[in-house]
Amino acid sequence: EIGRNDAVLSTLRKSLESDPELLSLAERRKVRELEGIKNGATEASKKVEQLNGEIGAIRQRIESAGGGRQLQDALRDYQRKVDEVKREYESRLLCYLELNLLKSLTEKVKQDQEPKLLKQARKWFERFTRGNFTLVIDGDGIFGRDAKSGHLKTLKQLSTGTRMQLLLALRLAWIDELEQGYKKLPLVLDEALTVADEERFAEIARTLELLASEEGRQVIYLCARDQEADLWRVETGNEPRHVRLGTHRASDIKLTPAARLRRRVPPVDGKDVLEWAREVGVNRIGYHDEPESVHLFHILRDQPELVYQMLDKWGVDRVGQLKILLGSGWLQAQRAMLERRIELCERWMEGLRKGRGKPLGVEELKSSGLLRSEKYLEEAAHMLSESGGDARVLLDALESGRGFARMRYRTEVTENLREWMLSEGYIDQDSVLDEDGRWLYVISAVPAGMEPGEARLVFSWLEDALGENEPGEA
Repeated sequence: EIGRNDAVLSTLRKSLESDPELLSLAERRKVRELEGIKNGATEASKKVEQLNGEIGAIRQRIESAGGGRQLQDALRDYQRKVDEVKREYESRLLCYLELNLLKSLTEKVKQDQEPKLLKQARKWFERFTRGNFTLVIDGDGIFGRDAKSGHLKTLKQLSTGTRMQLLLALRLAWIDELEQGYKKLPLVLDEALTVADEERFAEIARTLELLASEEGRQVIYLCARDQEADLWRVETGNEPRHVRLGTHRASDIKLTPAARLRRRVPPVDGKDVLEWAREVGVNRIGYHDEPESVHLFHILRDQPELVYQMLDKWGVDRVGQLKILLGSGWLQAQRAMLERRIELCERWMEGLRKGRGKPLGVEELKSSGLLRSEKYLEEAAHMLSESGGDARVLLDALESGRGFARMRYRTEVTENLREWMLSEGYIDQDSVLDEDGRWLYVISAVPAGMEPGEARLVFSWLEDALGENEPGEA
């Protein structure tokens, strides 16, 4: 018995060798301490069992929710999408930078390689037209680019007065080229402005006076009517030396009052800028307007005096005109600021037109050849008129049969029209951007040198100037 007990004690002693303190308590018969340790171990065991049970329950809930694998797969998909969006953003940003660089390089090549004569002709043409047109010469011929619409017009499509301005600009450029290295001779114009209306006459008269003062050149203008000398005086504010060829001397001539004084733009004179803008006829911005047609006031609300000077002195009121004139070296002191704001305006207009196709007119619809019935063309014209040219309204009506229920091959006609509208830009598949979306679109490409505060300010002015309703709303 004693031997058996010794064997048990030896076994127990070995099992406690890893914990000398516990072995010491056992050898000294510290029963209470041992019982305390036992109780603590029992409680710990119960806690472990409880935690194991909770872990098991959690695992069961995860499995009932689709399993840990599905959750991990979902997390991986989410991270993959985030990475894809990041890569797409970086790719688009790089593409935008590359396009801007290419545009800058293209313009530089044009400027460097274009003959000086053409540059000078363009400069004069832009001044004569107050930036309403610029000269474009390429392999297809000579064109005038409309600053408000951006469209090219052939010489035949230009008005008689504008063609006359272009001809005079080319003549002046040719004279500049011939006179290189020689003394400047008097410039003689024989009824060169006779076909011009009073507004064009005034602009060219002011430009010729500028030419005379800048180059020290004498300008002699021959005309058959006293009214032209009269207009010159009224429009330029200067009294020309008027000589009647014949028996009378210059001192014998009395100028008659001008038939019509040029309409003056009312000065700001401390008025509220919005009240003044309404007084001078500043229009709102339409959802389908071109950036070139935006009124200058909407990007220069903080500088009404500058806007007044451009309206009153130069007759320049649109972003497109200003952009052209800046390219001719106009307003050097404010050029950087104006170019930044024009660029932001163009970016904002891009965002505004996202998801909105260009307006569709009935003539364009007829030219497609896809809707030939006079009855259905009349119905389509009514819908387009009511919706402001929204092609989606017409497509929705065709799909539902509203107004076109008895049309033969309606499904085929609808699909053909859809493809044509997409290819011609009457439908835009992008999502329409709200104001917050437009702001994000603008700040993703803020013009170089523009502070965020200035960008936000100009953005808010443009948003304020938007038309009252979305296209198609009453």
